[in-house]
Amino acid sequence: MIPDIKATADTVVHFLFASPGNEDLLLSLINAVLVDAGHPPVAKVTVRNPFNPKTFLADKDSILDIKAEDEHGKTFTIEFQVAEHDAFVNRILYYWAKCYTGQLQKGNPYQKLQPVVSIVVVEFPLFPELTKLHNTFYIMAQDEPEYVLTEDLQIHTLELTKEKWRQIPMLVEPLRGWLELLYLADKKPETEMKVLLKNDQTLERAYSEYQRFTQDASLRELEEARQKFLHDQATRELSAEKKGREEERIENLLQVLAKRVGKVPPTVRDKLLAIHDLGVLRQLMDVAWDCQTLGEFEEALSK
Repeated sequence: MIPDIKATADTVVHFLFASPGNEDLLLSLINAVLVDAGHPPVAKVTVRNPFNPKTFLADKDSILDIKAEDEHGKTFTIEFQVAEHDAFVNRILYYWAKCYTGQLQKGNPYQKLQPVVSIVVVEFPLFPELTKLHNTFYIMAQDEPEYVLTEDLQIHTLELTKEKWRQIPMLVEPLRGWLELLYLADKKPETEMKVLLKNDQTLERAYSEYQRFTQDASLRELEEARQKFLHDQATRELSAEKKGREEERIENLLQVLAKRVGKVPPTVRDKLLAIHDLGVLRQLMDVAWDCQTLGEFEEALSK
């Protein structure tokens, strides 16, 4: 039987990597990314926002990403994103900067700042112009790119797309195994997954934890609630965007009408604000451009 919940779903990710007792899974994933990029592994990580089913939906910071610190105070943020976002790169930089600047309390010296490493896993083409599945970004000198301005900024992006999946064999272990687990867990039956992961006990345990999630009624309900929250949020955002377009179009229409006929009474504005059909507003804009008197426009408005 193939589970019907993706291993990259927000709730599953936080359950796997931020639950108390699963620090070894998070450490393995972080080190897999670091080693694949040629960086030394870390010895220990501590989760700063542990997974709590009772507060997960209401805790905005927990939903955004997983935060952890290594033994030297370096911060790691881990985020999984399924849905494409037009300004996602800006979003990555914003949350990296927020995490970096958030380290300083009022009056603290800049020397208190520690590096922040962002690990972002997406399931859509983030950098289609780049050939690699795993890309690492720093701040470097333009003419001498071997010079890195600071080690404080490090961003890793991993694109789990069909186009880049063929690169999986070229990744070092255990990153290859982690990505196979995260990408294939809801696509392949248990027998095949266990064969894929059989040489790594940490990955085997991670898959068992994933199975435990999919078989736990309360956790499944939490994931369903999370999906409902996302749908409701998207609906609200779309509604707000539509309302904003309507109000902008009405303001433009009123400006045109005022130029044509002079002062526009509040009653006309109120009637326009009650219209939520962009097609009707477009037609009224045409009338506003052509009308000679306010009466002509009010006649069209009353139809």
